[in-house]
Amino acid sequence: MVAKIKYESGREEMVSEMVTIDGEDGWQNVLITNNRNDIVGLKRLGEIKSKAGGYASLRTTQGSDRKATERIKREAAKRGGHLVYIQQHETTGGSYGKNPESFQSGVAYGY
Repeated sequence: MVAKIKYESGREEMVSEMVTIDGEDGWQNVLITNNRNDIVGLKRLGEIKSKAGGYASLRTTQGSDRKATERIKREAAKRGGHLVYIQQHETTGGSYGKNPESFQSGVAYGY
């Protein structure tokens, strides 16, 4: 991602906001994408995976999905990543007798 463009004339144009991942809650600023163009020019930091599941009576498929997304963002932030390019995202279960589960895998990228 490009934060700003600085022209020879000295003029600066803001393109996108810098993502800061500092601090205890910095993981919340990690971006999730499935658009390959978003990772152009960023440094590959490694593959990450996340899985979340729960008892059908205690968690919905949406809840499992949110938890898996939180875990993958936390792992990316630990590695210094600002963005996760998601390569696989599956959510299953949630119907009677089947526990909801969410699985995500991708690659963390940073500046």
